[in-house]
Amino acid sequence: MRVAGALCPSIGPADIAAQLDLESSWNPNAYTDTGAVPAKGIAQFTDATWQTWGYDYNHNGTSSPYDPGDAILAQGHLMCDLVAWAETNVANGRLVGDPLDLAWAAYFAGRGGILAAGGVPASGLAHDYPQQIRSRLPKYAVDTGGDGLPNGGGGIPPGYTLPSDAQQAAAVSFALAQLGKPYVFGAAGPDSYDCSGLMMQAWAHAGVRIPRVTGDQVHTGVAVAGLDVMQPGDLILIPGSNGSMQRPGHVGMYIGRGGDGQQYLVQAPHTGDVVKITPVANFKPVAAIRRPLTR
Repeated sequence: MRVAGALCPSIGPADIAAQLDLESSWNPNAYTDTGAVPAKGIAQFTDATWQTWGYDYNHNGTSSPYDPGDAILAQGHLMCDLVAWAETNVANGRLVGDPLDLAWAAYFAGRGGILAAGGVPASGLAHDYPQQIRSRLPKYAVDTGGDGLPNGGGGIPPGYTLPSDAQQAAAVSFALAQLGKPYVFGAAGPDSYDCSGLMMQAWAHAGVRIPRVTGDQVHTGVAVAGLDVMQPGDLILIPGSNGSMQRPGHVGMYIGRGGDGQQYLVQAPHTGDVVKITPVANFKPVAAIRRPLTR
């Protein structure tokens, strides 16, 4: 599962697991025949799709959609290809929507059907498919337990102004617009967020796709040398309550300095708290600072 969820930055282990839950309820012998094309195995491959994506990934001498060791990796490779396809078609204006939702819908209904609809269909099973997967994500995501810090912090500091760079301003302003919304583990908006979900959606609003989970966000973009050279929008990662300096479990976004000269960040802290602004000086120990590649 971890291997399949690490083939590309756009797909994580929880995405793979939630999709398998929906497709087959983890039944390696699942067989679905609705009168059209039969779908087989844990990831519900058709014969034609398996011919393209199937392989003996676990090197046991056979390639079969009924072998989870083969099928789950085939699913991962196919989903990575579908996300790349969706991103290309969003960029050229043929599709509208979140690339991951578009990829999930195409996995279910085929690329032609999604292109014909111009996005995720407005109704029907293909419309429901991405949301059914998203509703299962909290079941499979790893809860980092939040920032591990006491409650504190709050609203926009006096004298604060948005960055002058348009892309940084887009990411930061989106994050600030979520102030006061509750932390819910596994949530990525629009009514609640966890720490990495807020970061992902803020940068998506600025036109930059970053990974969904903290464990992948720590590798996104480029490293920033220290607090004194941060730019608004940079991701600041700390161990949190269940992580470590080597594997940080919590993330916030640097927003810049307030009128008092202090550095501030916006974060979704932990269960029972809300999206809020925190002085960078209180957000420690810092394990990594990453700057998403914006151009």
